[in-house]
Parts: sequence; C-alpha cells; structure tokens
Amino acid sequence: VTVESVILDAELFIKYQSPEKAFNLLREALERSPRSIPLREKMRDICVANRNLTEAAKQCLALVSLYITREDFDLAYDRLQEAKLLDPR
Repeated sequence: VTVESVILDAELFIKYQSPEKAFNLLREALERSPRSIPLREKMRDICVANRNLTEAAKQCLALVSLYITREDFDLAYDRLQEAKLLDPR
C-alpha cells in the first residue's frame, strides 16, 4: 500500500462523512511510515477540520522535526507556530 493510495482513501472517507475512518487509516499508515511528511500533513488537515486540535498540534510538532531534518526551516517554523496556535500548552 502506497502513501498516495492511503491519502486518497482518507480523502474518500472524508468526502463520505467518515472522518474517524480516515483518522484510523492514517494512524495505521503512520505506524508503518512515521517519517512520511505527506501522511502527517494529511493527518494534520483532517484533525484541524474535525476540531481534534491536540492531535493536530502533535502532528505539527512531528512535522517540525521532519522539516528540520530536511533543512526546510521555513516550513518547520510555520508548523511550530501552528502548533502553538492549536494547543497553547
């Protein structure tokens, strides 16, 4: 199963009003591919859209680390700021 197919399936679940199924699908895929930026970005999007702000902030923080590793400091900074807005703790 590719990252792209998981993301497409998650988008279909969202389209058909099943955000919990999309969340579970992405969570399982992230267990297999924890360093996948596209999976984490999609998980963040779904969590924000469904008001799961704590999980969205966790995904943002994970993305910060991944973007720093790739030396994409602008995106890392953007995700860090987003995490602060989503969960001020």
